[in-house]
Amino acid sequence: MIIFYLIVLLAFFPVLGFLLARESNNKAFVFSFSFIVLGLALFGFVSKFSILGSIKEQMLANQAVGFQFTIIQGSPTGNPVYQETFSATTNSYGLVNFDIGLGSVVSGTFSTIDWSQGPYFIETGLDVTGGTNYSTMSTNELMSVPYALYAKTSGGGPQGPPGSTGPTGAQGPSSIVQQTVLNVGDPNCPNGGLLIESGTDLDTNNILSPSEITSSGYVCNGDDAGDDQNLT
Repeated sequence: MIIFYLIVLLAFFPVLGFLLARESNNKAFVFSFSFIVLGLALFGFVSKFSILGSIKEQMLANQAVGFQFTIIQGSPTGNPVYQETFSATTNSYGLVNFDIGLGSVVSGTFSTIDWSQGPYFIETGLDVTGGTNYSTMSTNELMSVPYALYAKTSGGGPQGPPGSTGPTGAQGPSSIVQQTVLNVGDPNCPNGGLLIESGTDLDTNNILSPSEITSSGYVCNGDDAGDDQNLT
């Protein structure tokens, strides 16, 4: 849109020169001056876009570059706690992407940085030739992203108040022990005794059915004493 207005303005100069020439006694001078101004404007217009073209040609497209990132604690000139480097190739737009913390470590350990002891700053160094002769490009404060890492080890806040008591649950199955009297002559207890069985009342009918019995045992009566003892 700006270019359109500039072209319209430049095209108006000859018209303005013609109008001025009609009112002037020196028409040749007016026309010459108008075209000189038009020429200078065109020169400046073309020169400007030539410079932009030159700048565009300097874009580092599809070129190997080297980056160095330094995490600094306290201030932009504070204590470096971590440093890493990357070697990459830019895309056709001169862009590269990095995951901080996954480069070639120079010093420090990224996973052990205590993000609660900030502020922290990140210094970016660049070598446009792809080497390791880095020039510092910027130093910026890290505002929020790394603090997601701190949330994993923050320990949380104080314990909250206990919640209200929940509703009473349904009655679960109970254990049952039952005894059965064995008469004299029972094959397991010839003199009689008890059959003791235990298990879980799975159907909650307060009866231990055969399928619910998990253990059983006998308590038998002893043999009758003979009357051949002479007790005094």
